[in-house]
Amino acid sequence: MRTRALSLLAVGLVVVALDLRVVAVDVLPDVAGWLLVAAGAWKLALPRPAWLAVGAGVASAADVVAPYRYENLDPITGEVVELPAPGTKYPQRLVFDHLHDVRLLLAVLAIVAGGLAVWSILGTLRRRADATGDHESARRLGLLRWLVPSIWVAPYLALAVFQGAGDDGFDPVWNGGLESLALAGLAVVAGVVWVLATNSNRQWTATDGERTTPWAEMIVEGR
Repeated sequence: MRTRALSLLAVGLVVVALDLRVVAVDVLPDVAGWLLVAAGAWKLALPRPAWLAVGAGVASAADVVAPYRYENLDPITGEVVELPAPGTKYPQRLVFDHLHDVRLLLAVLAIVAGGLAVWSILGTLRRRADATGDHESARRLGLLRWLVPSIWVAPYLALAVFQGAGDDGFDPVWNGGLESLALAGLAVVAGVVWVLATNSNRQWTATDGERTTPWAEMIVEGR
């Protein structure tokens, strides 16, 4: 079964964007997603972003199992009970530990390397689309190329650096008003995934090997 390069990129980014955990374990680990992105970049003959994606995958491996703890909550006030009395039972909630030191550094490296990989891939695809006359796709790719660092990567990086400089460390789960920033970043990733998935058979996505295979007749010249 033949897999197109843009399909690998799209699936990889979906895996990176979704954080589905069974308690502490991420059942869709980011490392797998970044390796799919690397495979897609390699098929497109883009070694630099491919290695950046590999680096993001290696750095994100530290987040496959997230350290966590349970907090006791007062059922009336909702406040955290630090030292419950012996024999007293309270409702509990799962809380992931903040990132410090090496784990914080790896989280920063993962988002920076991954963001650079996607930024570079989108830039090359934009130029290829423009060269083949698919100017509509080129405009979309160009817009998404700049939304990736500004809306997806920069807020995460800024918050990690700001919180990491404090005593509490970086909170990997964005709660409260910060959720809107996280959702904006996910919306950008969703836009990238949509453009990649819906253009996987365009002329500007074909590799040299694909142009000499029986699948070449399925390549769409333009819009």
